Amino acid sequence: MKTSRSLCLFAFAILCVTAFADAQESSTYVKLHLHDGRHPVGKLVPQEDSSEWIVLESSSAQLAIVSRFHKTKVQTIERIDPVIVIEPEELLQRPNPESANRFRANAFPAVRSIQSIAIHAAAKSWDRDAEADGVSVQLVALDPQQNRCQLQGSVSFTLYAERYHPRPDEQRFVKMGDWTVRLSQDLIDQHGDAHIQLPWRNLRPDVDSEFLSHGFLKARLNVPGVGSFEASDANVPLREFSQFRDDAEIH
Repeated sequence: MKTSRSLCLFAFAILCVTAFADAQESSTYVKLHLHDGRHPVGKLVPQEDSSEWIVLESSSAQLAIVSRFHKTKVQTIERIDPVIVIEPEELLQRPNPESANRFRANAFPAVRSIQSIAIHAAAKSWDRDAEADGVSVQLVALDPQQNRCQLQGSVSFTLYAERYHPRPDEQRFVKMGDWTVRLSQDLIDQHGDAHIQLPWRNLRPDVDSEFLSHGFLKARLNVPGVGSFEASDANVPLREFSQFRDDAEIH
């Protein structure tokens, strides 16, 4: 009886070692069946024959994880296809940006319902330093009931600033720049608002104390087959007002 049991255990050990060696040789993806009930999956990392460990590697675009399992803890080794390394539940939970964008776009009335647009703008920094890089604009399209509509087409902007004390040969209101932006779903958030960045051109009203701290921004939305819509923001902060900073020319 003892001899029969020993032979069975020996045969089982030979089977596990053979399966492990075969899987390791082809460097395939495997699923381990552990004695504690867990079933880790990953790519088998080749080891020396004398090694007591089974090593799996699982990776993503951001992270690579290497896990070690002692051979005595492994019940069986099952080869699997790489496409099922990711569990179905994980696939269901993974967001699909394209589907999310389509859902957001279809959640609002069609562009033909647009009656007006509105904008809100301010100078912002979008890199690591504190200095403003341009004007950030929030754009919404509204139907007759003031509900948000889908946004399509292109939008053009013109920014003006006012001089403190223009000389006789200077204009009081100066054009800071023109921009044209084609709207895409990447610019539109889940609420239907478009967020657009207008980088500074040659003039820098955020650091030039020649200009007042607030400017005027005009926007024109062009929607093919629907029409054009205009809006403006007459109080665009170009920089925070500071009499000391302006007098001392500290920027």
